[in-house]
Amino acid sequence: MPKIQLNYVNDLLNEHIDAKVQEDRGEQRGYMGLSQVGTMYTCPRKAWYTMHGYNGKPFPGRILRLFRTGEDIEFNVVTDLINAGFPVTDAQKAVIATQDEYSFTGHIDGIVHGLDQIDIGKKKCLFECKSANEKSFAKLQKLQSYEAWNETYKAQVHVYAFLLGLDRILVCVENKNTSQRYWERIHVDQEYAIKTLVLAFEIYRNPRPERVCPNPAYYQAKFCDHCEQCFNDEA
Repeated sequence: MPKIQLNYVNDLLNEHIDAKVQEDRGEQRGYMGLSQVGTMYTCPRKAWYTMHGYNGKPFPGRILRLFRTGEDIEFNVVTDLINAGFPVTDAQKAVIATQDEYSFTGHIDGIVHGLDQIDIGKKKCLFECKSANEKSFAKLQKLQSYEAWNETYKAQVHVYAFLLGLDRILVCVENKNTSQRYWERIHVDQEYAIKTLVLAFEIYRNPRPERVCPNPAYYQAKFCDHCEQCFNDEA
């Protein structure tokens, strides 16, 4: 088969499939979820835009399919836990933080029970599952710390657990390339969780924070959903 025909079939199918995926899944929510409040530690301005309903760049179909892969991995990990004798309850349970007229909402992956069977503590744990590419997974393995690996993910699990009255967290990160899994049990840092919520509500109710990136070509800006909005606004 001529190369030009292969390229044509490839482009045509990807174009139509990704367009349909974007149509079905492409609508971005117009609010800041609890899972995202940790973004304020790297860019308060980005967090402010999300909190106030500014729409960022729409996700292309390929990225939405990547999100779907993450959902499939989460489903498989939960299934494996349950089949191995560790019940997971409360999947997608809503968690809400409210202060005055402001609120943040999130949904947990679940709560895992029965870890005492293998001497990993007696208490039930908030369960959180992520997936990572080879490079990111290698970084996590080197750090041997979920909290040091990603500040946004760190904030998410501590805030969720604190609001649910839990003091233990079990995280799983799966390598999308090899299916290798990293597990870590974390003690909830209530002081950090409270600090995170206080800062999030402070950003929410106050005027737009100062810009962090010096120009649109800055490495953080290039990957920011709100880059265009940010640099069109006054500093």
